[in-house]
Amino acid sequence: MNGGPLCRCSARARRNGIRHGVYTGEQQFPKCIPTQSNIEKLYHYRITVSPPTNFLIKAPTIIGHDEHEFLFSGFSMFSHYK
Repeated sequence: MNGGPLCRCSARARRNGIRHGVYTGEQQFPKCIPTQSNIEKLYHYRITVSPPTNFLIKAPTIIGHDEHEFLFSGFSMFSHYK
């Protein structure tokens, strides 16, 4: 039976470290505004897996625009860090 807190580290040890998700010298990044694009705060990364043999998908995302079909397969990520 668990009768106490999950982490038994001291208050000083909880301020940083891999187990607590806070690293020395790390600062908070600026918050995004949900109603705006935040283009000045975010970097876009396209992630590809190579070779694609095991990662081909049968139904990629299809977006129709201006009488054209655009196919998307893969991953992308937005980050505050360059």
